[in-house]
Amino acid sequence: MAENRLRLYLPAKPVLTLASLNGGDDYAELSSRYKASHIRLMVYWLATKTRKVANLRCDDVPLQVLAECLYGLSRATEIQSLNGLVLEKDCADEASQCLWTFVKGYAWLALWCQQNDLLLFTCKPKLHYLAHTADDLKSLQLNQLKLFSTFMEESFLGRVKCIATQVHGKTLTTRVFQRYILTLAVSLHQTKQRMMGMD
Repeated sequence: MAENRLRLYLPAKPVLTLASLNGGDDYAELSSRYKASHIRLMVYWLATKTRKVANLRCDDVPLQVLAECLYGLSRATEIQSLNGLVLEKDCADEASQCLWTFVKGYAWLALWCQQNDLLLFTCKPKLHYLAHTADDLKSLQLNQLKLFSTFMEESFLGRVKCIATQVHGKTLTTRVFQRYILTLAVSLHQTKQRMMGMD
């Protein structure tokens, strides 16, 4: 049941570009249809599923490390998602520890795969950045997920795109501004009507 809901929620297929096919572009994620909420849901699902399999195969050390690794990432994301901009000390400490669990587990898996001639779990600069993020979570107690997220900007760009796709190319700039101002005027008028109705 949960797998069917996950399948409905995620995009049907990723965008096929040279970037997503490893054609040399270092920024494949920019062409992806997967948004932060999709990734969060996939990480939670993977952590849950991996833990179930790992519980059945207790002697499989890499699988145990993978389960802990995914749990750490999922839990650190969950803590930050459910809290405000400034974290309580215990939340910040737990998020930091969980993120360190992910970083250390991923590094261990990368080394294990390299020793076994498997091309998996490549250590990239992003992993080093996550180590600094884990330290910053503990020392600064600032919610990195809320502090550096671009949800509002993406939402704004989505609204502008909806307007832009409905106008002619020659008058694009003028028409987008005109329609956006009109949208704001309607929104302000509706807000004013609601406020007057409250009195």
